[in-house]
Amino acid sequence: MRTLSGHEKAVTKVIELEDGCLASCSYDDTMKVWDLIKPDGEECVRTLKGHERYIYDFVQQED
Repeated sequence: MRTLSGHEKAVTKVIELEDGCLASCSYDDTMKVWDLIKPDGEECVRTLKGHERYIYDFVQQED
């Protein structure tokens, strides 16, 4: 189990992506992508902002 710090409010969902990353969404109105295999350690590599309300759920779209 890991703790990834970055969201300002409670996280509502986390999914594992195919490329070794995680994606999370939160009551802080953001989604974040976390790289778990970077040599420097786990870190947030992208924050998606712009939602007017919290993000409760999301899915990964298959190609």
